[in-house]
Amino acid sequence: MLEDIFRKERRIVIAPPGELGGIVGETNLNDVEIKIIKLCEECNVQLKAEEAFLKCSVCGKIVHPTPPCGLIVNGRSLCRSCVEKSFPLGKEGFLVLAGRINGVPSGEMKSILADGHDHVERITEWLVSEGLLRKSLFGFKLTRLGYMVYSTLWQIYSFDPDVVYVLAKLGVLK
Repeated sequence: MLEDIFRKERRIVIAPPGELGGIVGETNLNDVEIKIIKLCEECNVQLKAEEAFLKCSVCGKIVHPTPPCGLIVNGRSLCRSCVEKSFPLGKEGFLVLAGRINGVPSGEMKSILADGHDHVERITEWLVSEGLLRKSLFGFKLTRLGYMVYSTLWQIYSFDPDVVYVLAKLGVLK
């Protein structure tokens, strides 16, 4: 069993992205027993033998098939890292986007987000220039692209306790 392997000599095998890494245990020079433990390459938690996994179509990482590790976006399997590279908002940009589409005033966002009013306004201008938001008579509206980006990043950031805390303070989560 696995415990027997750990009692023997232990080596960590670092596999390149897209290959299953794990631990290799050697029993002696003549008789080598190998046990590979599949690990999610995003969170480094073991993938159970019967559990399905996702292979990122961009970088080839093997990840859990559910958020926040792996997502299906427009029919493509993506890992969290590749999603974050594709939508370079970061947590703060996501929080401003969430605040804007929920009608949170700039002053309230300024008091909750550490970087202040000018920073919130700069991020908002960037969101408008990138086509994620459009100004309307009553504030801001999500565009189709904005909706796709917001719903995709929601799957990742809704698991982050810091983001959930700030969203609750902004009144986005009720």
